[in-house]
Amino acid sequence: MMADKQIASSSGSVDTTPLQHQAEFNRGMMAAPVCISIMGQLNLIATNIDFTLLRDENKDKTFKHLKYPESFRASLAQVCNEGHRAFHLAHVNINKIALSTKQVPSYMEEAFEILTEGAVEDCEDMLPITLKAVKDIATDCKRRTEQVVEAFTGVMDTLSELQEVSHSKKGEAESKKEELSTDAEVKRLEEKNRKVLAERFESECTDLKHQYEEDNEMFKKAMEELGQSTWNRIGIGLADVLINKVMTVGGLLDSNKQDNNSRGESSEEELEETDKGGSKTFNKEVEMQGGKLEGILNSLKTSFFEELEGTEELLPEETLSKRKLEKEKSNLASLDAELAKLKTRGADTEVIKELKRIGGEARKLCDDIRKRKNGNEIFNKISDCLEKLEEIDYDGGEKKGKNKKKKSKKEKGGTWSDDYMTTVHSKVEVTKEKLGSTKEALQRAKEQELANMKELQSVLQNLSRIELETSTQSRIIEVLREGIKAFAKLKEQWQHLLMFFEHISNVVEISMGKQMIQFTDKGEKLRESRIEGRNVSAFQKKLLYKPAWAAIMAAQQVYSVSTIYDKVSSKYFMPMITNLGVLMALDKDHDSGKIKNERMQLEYQAKEAQDFIQNEIDKEYEEIQQALGDFDGGLKQKAISN
Repeated sequence: MMADKQIASSSGSVDTTPLQHQAEFNRGMMAAPVCISIMGQLNLIATNIDFTLLRDENKDKTFKHLKYPESFRASLAQVCNEGHRAFHLAHVNINKIALSTKQVPSYMEEAFEILTEGAVEDCEDMLPITLKAVKDIATDCKRRTEQVVEAFTGVMDTLSELQEVSHSKKGEAESKKEELSTDAEVKRLEEKNRKVLAERFESECTDLKHQYEEDNEMFKKAMEELGQSTWNRIGIGLADVLINKVMTVGGLLDSNKQDNNSRGESSEEELEETDKGGSKTFNKEVEMQGGKLEGILNSLKTSFFEELEGTEELLPEETLSKRKLEKEKSNLASLDAELAKLKTRGADTEVIKELKRIGGEARKLCDDIRKRKNGNEIFNKISDCLEKLEEIDYDGGEKKGKNKKKKSKKEKGGTWSDDYMTTVHSKVEVTKEKLGSTKEALQRAKEQELANMKELQSVLQNLSRIELETSTQSRIIEVLREGIKAFAKLKEQWQHLLMFFEHISNVVEISMGKQMIQFTDKGEKLRESRIEGRNVSAFQKKLLYKPAWAAIMAAQQVYSVSTIYDKVSSKYFMPMITNLGVLMALDKDHDSGKIKNERMQLEYQAKEAQDFIQNEIDKEYEEIQQALGDFDGGLKQKAISN
């Protein structure tokens, strides 16, 4: 009787409240639909833009958990796929745990009954089978809960690493955006300056085009006048003849007043003047070549030099026209050939020799310009050559002294027709030279305008690239900002879910498993005692009752949670998580309406699943209380019966 009272007392001391960790279980299971909903949101975020998670300075970095850090979208897919596998494993294992734990009370009661009421043969033959079944359930449930915990822990590790690298990438993207903003301001300023230059070059080209048209018109008129000069020269020549005749008659009249010796001397002078007149035409042509040489030298001065700090220096290499330089060398060669022809025709040898020498110096100066030697020295040599040209006397073959006066038209013995032709030729050469200079200036302005336009296009292209990259970085920052928020929420809820499975694992291992192992160990001892012919004492029944009842209560606790989870998983969790792959396949531009609907659907399903979980928990709580009461009454009755 004393033992019966002890058993009754001990059974009353056992905590018969089912679901000891009900608050933790409730919070953990409620987190499951929220986790799936957030993973769905991540999949929708992944439809926006894809980018690498690797920073520029650590492209070769390796990660412990992330498999595809070069793609944000692929990393999200990895998290979702690992989450899908974890939920699928939990669905399978929890279902098997529910089925196994459902059998624990009957196995425990059966073993208790065999030990306390069965025959020796029953203890010897049947009890080992029952005890092994109890031990196998404990071992299998422990293994399965550990597998689930390991799977959900792996997802948490991957999620944590993704969260860390996303923060790092967001920082880099923000720095890049700031740098790009600075670059854009610089390019916009350069664009503004280039456009100002473009307007200036356009205006310069327009003015030079007008100038070129005017110079071209003047050159055409000069050429027309040159074409008409033959007949004009004939008319002027006739006038020259008449004037000379008149002067000759006057001379004859005067000569009658002179003696014969004077007449003889006058005749010799006229003959000498006549001889000199034969070479005047050559001298004019030589003088024209000298004018050409002067024009070339002046062109070199104006086309290739600029004044810098009080001295004349060569233009920068990129603006110096090499084609113009080659053209001037070609003109010098042509001039040299013309002088050679005049020499063979009997022109003044000394003048031609001097012109050829100056022309040779000019060619050498062209080479010095091409080789970019001392600019100021070259400029001074050109000026020296021009001064030497000024000193040449084309009529006498002598150099003009600084204090020598030029011969008058009468002293030179020139005619009006010769002067007219010289004037016409000079006019043609001047207009031609001016036209050439204007053309060169226009060409140079066009080249500068073209170069500026190319630079402007390059600036605009770079600016477009910067703006596009800035937009990309802004989108990356926005996606990462949304992703990081979602990661934080998912990590928080996933932690609750992980703790839920860890609680189940702890209950299976400690509250249920250890009690079941303790029960089977005591059962083996009592089995041996029964086989030896000893009966089970009341105290032994008490010792056997305690672990049996604790194991039954823990098993019912696990069974209750597992059953609820299995129902919710079948109805909500698995369909929701299976749909995640469909969400990632949506296109942000073409499926924007569907994406919005799917986002709302996820939130609705999560809320519906939470309501279902709460209702099932309340319902299951009442059923388990009743079941535990029935088991407790039956087991207790066996424990106190004789």
